[in-house]
Amino acid sequence: MIYLIASTTPTHELRPMTLRLFPDKKPLLNRTQTPAAAELSQQDKLLAELAPIKQRLVALCQAHDLDSAVAQGERPTMTPSSETSPSLWLDKLCDAFALGPFERQLLLLCAGMELDPQWPGLCAQVSAGQQTYPTLNLALCLFPGDCSALSPAAPLVYWQLLQVDSNADCLVAQVLRLTPWTLFYLTGQANLDEALLPGLVALGSSGPGLASQQTLAQQIIEHFDTPASPMPVVQLLGDSPQALKQVAALAARIDQRPGYGLQLSQLPSQVHALDRYRRLLERELLLQSALCYIDCSALGDGTAAQTMDDACLLAMLEQLLEGFADQCLLGACQPVLLPNTPIRTLQLPPPKQDEQIQLWGQALGYRGDTLPDALQTQLADLSRQFSLSGQQIHTVAHTARQDCDDLGDLHRRLWQHSRQQSQQALYQLARVIPPGDLDWADIILAEGGSTLLKVINTQVQQRQQVYQNWGFAQQDSYGLGIGALFVGSSGTGKTLAARIIASRLQLDLYHIDLSTVVDKYIGETEKNLEKIFRAAEDSGAILLFDEADALFGKRSKVQDSRDRYANMGVSYLLQRMEAYSGLSILTTNLKNAMDDAFLRRLRFIVQFSFPDAAQRQKIWRRMFPDNAPTGVLDYAKLARLNLAGGSIRNIVLHAAFAAAAAQQAIDMAHLLHATRHEFIKTEKTLTEGLVKDWVE
Repeated sequence: MIYLIASTTPTHELRPMTLRLFPDKKPLLNRTQTPAAAELSQQDKLLAELAPIKQRLVALCQAHDLDSAVAQGERPTMTPSSETSPSLWLDKLCDAFALGPFERQLLLLCAGMELDPQWPGLCAQVSAGQQTYPTLNLALCLFPGDCSALSPAAPLVYWQLLQVDSNADCLVAQVLRLTPWTLFYLTGQANLDEALLPGLVALGSSGPGLASQQTLAQQIIEHFDTPASPMPVVQLLGDSPQALKQVAALAARIDQRPGYGLQLSQLPSQVHALDRYRRLLERELLLQSALCYIDCSALGDGTAAQTMDDACLLAMLEQLLEGFADQCLLGACQPVLLPNTPIRTLQLPPPKQDEQIQLWGQALGYRGDTLPDALQTQLADLSRQFSLSGQQIHTVAHTARQDCDDLGDLHRRLWQHSRQQSQQALYQLARVIPPGDLDWADIILAEGGSTLLKVINTQVQQRQQVYQNWGFAQQDSYGLGIGALFVGSSGTGKTLAARIIASRLQLDLYHIDLSTVVDKYIGETEKNLEKIFRAAEDSGAILLFDEADALFGKRSKVQDSRDRYANMGVSYLLQRMEAYSGLSILTTNLKNAMDDAFLRRLRFIVQFSFPDAAQRQKIWRRMFPDNAPTGVLDYAKLARLNLAGGSIRNIVLHAAFAAAAAQQAIDMAHLLHATRHEFIKTEKTLTEGLVKDWVE
């Protein structure tokens, strides 16, 4: 019990004061009332409702005790007053949960116990000192009713509005109390039940949203306004959990109803605890006519609680949705399948380029047509390359504005932080190679190979213009990814070419580590690859599968289950690579080992042929940086060696370290020693006639 007594009131005229259990939290207010007026109105009306009940308690005490009234079979004949204010929160509670007159009086009887300091004495006097709390026995002597009001399925017990202590021998003698949540609500201090925290949080206010989000929000509202039996649960699908949450908040705001978000992984796992949670959640949603967004993005991605697998989470979700599917939304990146629950799926498309620019402009503090033309061009470049969520865009914009010195530096900072933001999901799956200062002049290839590399670079730059602005994606939305196969022997520059393209585009190159992808268990390799492709989608990253023949080998004739599952893995890769919207580069020195279906689906195949003498001479010259001290070097003699660029680089580095140790410039003697070491390492025979004139 909680009594609050005003210090200015005489002790013989004690009266309950306003209940303030959480003074820092604002009560749920009527839209037409000020906070002070709403709080005062609730107190006065509740006290007015308690006054006649208190008078009847006093009259019962003066006439005879409770046991005598029960023994004589006396039942009250006066019915409760029907003249109640519709703005009283008690009436809202009764309307929401279909409480009858007797149940309403039970709530008032228990409320008086918490708010009036004289109530315990009256209860003790009526029961001849046996009980200072209200009981069902006392209620039946005060109001017309029956015991069914406290049955397990009755609203007072089912919705946990009243707490019934079961220590007494019989039902009518059991003590009745208001649950804390009910007490707070009746006194104007509306708060979520503690059992719902911290899993349930308010969605918060939502801005106007993008055009695609507004369209989807309207579809959600129309769905709830259309009666159906049974009502299907709306499932929102999209690549960004944050964007789906924004759609739910937007739908709640447009429909003028509160919105709450719930993480599926936060649900209690025990059956009884989950059933209680479901009742409390349904009670809150019914009372507020609220919308609940359940985030199911943890399903299938390994981020759910370790003690609960996906099957358990789905069973819990189905139990949770029982009874109030018309007030819930599911949000997920992959479809959620519930065997016993009808589902309607709505897809949130990725933001278009103009919507991405709108998000960037809002994050940078611009509104409407105030975005400068130069900045709009820069933001168009960003939106073409990166597909970030609204939250990611806000984070990047905030960080870039703090780091940049002026508007001219803003674009570089935005691009840099967008790259870093998109890296997060790929850190554990691939080795990130940041873009350097490499250019086309850093690689020596045949004319045809260099031309193809530049074409690849151009197509990545212009894909947004061709696919979206010119409408090619609407004509055929499948197979828009750019796949390239680099074929050549080891050391001919395949990885270097991929790095040059990444440098020209100022994008990170994600070198896929096969040790983190290939798994001996059936189906796990495909799951790991799906994580890589999904993480790379939003960043427009360049994926590099080195030694790709290990993953993309030919499908074989099925002779046992292992062959069947191996072929399934290759087939999956065929489909997933074609659906990937970015640039994926495969390198191999065994083209014949690649599956023919891959070769048909690749847009480019670049041959990295072994360099001839003229190309080798250029490679030798390119290997020495401007700052490296060099002696007299004869590049024509060096080009005699039939070596690829990778081996040449090894020789140059080995000679540089030897020269540094001797504190000398790099000369032909150091290169000769390094060449002999390289040939021994690779188990090749060095023809002495090729190097006999290197050193006099």
